[in-house]
Amino acid sequence: MNTTVNVRVQDKNGTYKTNKILGMQASNTAGPEQAVQALARKLFPGRGVTIRSVSDYWTITPDPIFNTIEFVDCGQDFTEWVLRNGFVIDCQPFQSRIWLGCEVKMIDRAVFVRRAASDKFSLVRYPAKSVSDTDPMYVQGFEAFQEGVHETPERFRGKEQYQFGYNVAKALTE
Repeated sequence: MNTTVNVRVQDKNGTYKTNKILGMQASNTAGPEQAVQALARKLFPGRGVTIRSVSDYWTITPDPIFNTIEFVDCGQDFTEWVLRNGFVIDCQPFQSRIWLGCEVKMIDRAVFVRRAASDKFSLVRYPAKSVSDTDPMYVQGFEAFQEGVHETPERFRGKEQYQFGYNVAKALTE
C-alpha cells in the first residue's frame, strides 16, 4: 500500500485505540499519537512514515519507495528506469516519453508494464540486469523539487545525482 491512510483514535478509559484499517488495529496507553505510530508499524513494516494530526483524525503517509532497474543492453534505446512507488519517473538514455507513468511489476528478471490507459500488464522484451535502491542524492533532489525547493541549494551544487533527480521532478511538472 502506498497511499495515505486516515485513522481515528478513541480514548477508552485511558487506552487510545485506533479504528481498523485492513483488518489491523493498535492501541497504546501513552497517547493517541503512539497508538497511530503502532498502527503505522503494522501497516508499513520497515518503512518510514509521516504522521499528522488533522482536526478529529490522523493521517499516515508512507515515504515513497525509489528503485532503479538496469536492463540488459540488447541494443535498445533505454537501459535504465527509475521507479517511484512502482511507476516509471525516469528513463535513460532515451524513450522517456514512451515509458513515463507506466506501472511496473517484476517476476524474477522479467519486467511487466501497464500503461495508464490499459487494464493489463505486458512483458517488456528486455530482461532486468539488476534492481537496486535509487541513489539517495537522486531521491533527495527529486523530493526537494516536489516539496517546493525551486533552486538548487548551494550544498548540492555540483552533485550530479542530486541534479538528475531535481531535473526529473522539474520536467514532470512542465
